[in-house]
Amino acid sequence: TVAQQVPTLRDLVLVPAAASSADAGNYAATFVAVANAVKAAAPAVAVGVSVDGSAAPKATVPALGQALAGSQVDLVAFRPAPTTAGGDWTAGSVAQLQAALQSSLGAAPPILLDGLGGTPAEDAAALSSAQCSPALAGAILDRVADSTSTDVPADGIFTAGGQAKAGKTTLLDAIDAAER
Repeated sequence: TVAQQVPTLRDLVLVPAAASSADAGNYAATFVAVANAVKAAAPAVAVGVSVDGSAAPKATVPALGQALAGSQVDLVAFRPAPTTAGGDWTAGSVAQLQAALQSSLGAAPPILLDGLGGTPAEDAAALSSAQCSPALAGAILDRVADSTSTDVPADGIFTAGGQAKAGKTTLLDAIDAAER
């Protein structure tokens, strides 16, 4: 298993997230099988679920919680939607997610803000809107873009030579503020 092959593995999240409330049962069954296998091979590895803020979360999270009744969920990776259109949950919806998890699982596991990887300014705004929630345990940065142009590859906030790019200060300031 991955847990045996990577002895430094600390956290494992099952992705992709349930696509809808109708998919929650299948996702939960897969999660339980993966969690049992990982815990048997590496009991210290935390195993978590993924929640997609753009996959009807108001219905999907309770359905997932019901399908996971009695299962241990160590953490939740929350991939926020870019906007609240159609009831989607954004980075500012961590408190809603925490309440839904509390209600459906009986406890809210630590939440990781997943999938940040826009421009430094976009990621800074997402971190700022989520940082007030005590349930937020961390953030997972995808490839951070240093340009808003889709023609420019998302290649980070440092050059290959280690020189900082323009968005570095904006993103690092937001990270510093979120750590407080």
